[in-house]
Amino acid sequence: MVKKKKSAPQSLSPQQWFQVLNVRLARIEAKINAIQNGEVKTMATLDDIRTAVASETSTVAAVTTLLQSLSQQLKDALASEDPTAIQALVDQINQNANVLANAVAANTPAPAPAPAT
Repeated sequence: MVKKKKSAPQSLSPQQWFQVLNVRLARIEAKINAIQNGEVKTMATLDDIRTAVASETSTVAAVTTLLQSLSQQLKDALASEDPTAIQALVDQINQNANVLANAVAANTPAPAPAPAT
C-alpha cells in the first residue's frame, strides 16, 4: 500500500519551503544511493556467476577430453589384445575416477538438515 504524504501547508514562507524541499531532496538522494548500491552488488554477483560458469565449462571440456582419450586408449588396447596395456588403462581410469569423485565431494555443499516434524 502506498502511503500518501501530506503536502506542506500553503502558508509556508519561502525559507520554510526551501527547508522542506531540502529534506525531501535528501530523502530522494538517499533512496537513489541505496538503489545504486544494490545494483553494484547485483552486478558483482552476476560477474561472479559468469566466472563460475566459465570455469565449470572449462572443467567439463577437460573431463570430456579426458574421457574421450581414455575411451580411445581402451579401444586401442583391446584391439591389440595386450593385457598389460588394458590393466594399465583400468588402473588409470580408477585413479581418475577417484580424483573426480573427491573433487565433486569436496565441492558439493552438505545437504540442508531435514525440517523438524
